[in-house]
Amino acid sequence: MSGNYTNTIFYPNNWQSKLKNNRDLKYLTLPRIQRQDISRIYKYRYEIEYLQKIGNKRLAENIMFTGKLPYGKDYYSTVDMTTINKNWLKKNKSLLKKSDKSFNEIMIQLYLETRNIKMIDNLDRLIHYKQLKKLPKEINLRKFINYLKEQKFSFDYYLDYIYMLQELETPLISDLIIFPKDIRKAHDDLVSVIGKLERELEEKEYEKRQKSLQKYEQEIDEFMFLVPKDLQEIVNEGNALHHCVGGKHYLDNHTKGNTNIIFIRQKEKVEKPYFTLEYKNQHVAQVQGKYNRETVPNDLQKAINKWEDKIKRIS
Repeated sequence: MSGNYTNTIFYPNNWQSKLKNNRDLKYLTLPRIQRQDISRIYKYRYEIEYLQKIGNKRLAENIMFTGKLPYGKDYYSTVDMTTINKNWLKKNKSLLKKSDKSFNEIMIQLYLETRNIKMIDNLDRLIHYKQLKKLPKEINLRKFINYLKEQKFSFDYYLDYIYMLQELETPLISDLIIFPKDIRKAHDDLVSVIGKLERELEEKEYEKRQKSLQKYEQEIDEFMFLVPKDLQEIVNEGNALHHCVGGKHYLDNHTKGNTNIIFIRQKEKVEKPYFTLEYKNQHVAQVQGKYNRETVPNDLQKAINKWEDKIKRIS
């Protein structure tokens, strides 16, 4: 099981040792590194050296490695080098000196200090510092942190809940609303409300064009060509025949008049979904039966041809 590079010795000049004697890097304490780490270490050599001198081994390693760290405490580099620079290091020296805190924990602590709130243990494991800054100003930060510890929810999930409240123009003044006892139920209830409101708007929009669709309702041979009375009927059609007509793409396009969804029924079974037709740009775009696989019977195809001819004449 050999390959092109089997038994090849890379870098026979002992580059690891030579790198430690490089004039720009000689004051750094370098663990065993991979060649892909060299450029990053060289670029941020000042920041790494400064942190090592003040005894902050963890943050120095976070900067050095882009991949998995060798000591197992952190698994990935999580530092933001747009934040860490000479001024930032000197300004926060007292916080960073001989510290084993993660970058996220440090940033959370600095942010909480601006709000006169003491750091809470293990908060950095529950939330990212950038997420805290996304909270609307109306939300009490102390109460939110306690709520977060109790509920242990995903922050993005909670923020989605807050955004939905704002979409519904709900004032963020009541703790019962801002911090519901069951965040998952409260979130899902809002999803349902907004979904219902959106459907109502779509239905109103659809009602405006229903008159123009009436010409598509025809009785041809043994078949009925019917226009959906509302959008829910299209969803039901898709569910009954197990095809994609009930999806958002077709609902939106049918509502806006970009396409036309027509139900085909057998006269003696007019309530039972049979085939679904899409009429677009003055011709039949597709006809789908159950599971999108059912072949169109000859008698139905003849009726569809007659229907299309008639619609073109009417148009």
